[in-house]
Amino acid sequence: MAAVRESSRLAHPLIEQTCERQGIQKRQWTIHAVRGPSMISQPVALLLSDLGVTKTHGRPHVSHDNPYSESPLQTLPYRLQFPERFGSMQDARSFLVHFFHGYHTMHPHSGLGWMTPL
Repeated sequence: MAAVRESSRLAHPLIEQTCERQGIQKRQWTIHAVRGPSMISQPVALLLSDLGVTKTHGRPHVSHDNPYSESPLQTLPYRLQFPERFGSMQDARSFLVHFFHGYHTMHPHSGLGWMTPL
């Protein structure tokens, strides 16, 4: 999800819709949650509990404790095509859709024996 800022108001439907869309059953998913305001909010905590989602938190001031989720976000700003600013939220979302598709289907990963995840 691309948004102007992080919030529990946005995280709640994102998590709920993701579980539904992916057919995730209770106690089948663990979500790695950074210590941002949306992931430590009571509404999101209650939703995760209701959905049976296990939540883990990274250690404070350590951004590399979940390399699989952090890796694309660390790669993103170093792409030649990454703009200094996006013209609109729609431009940002369009760029991110193409980036993540390519990252997961065409970009070889050293941790996967130079294969792509998909």
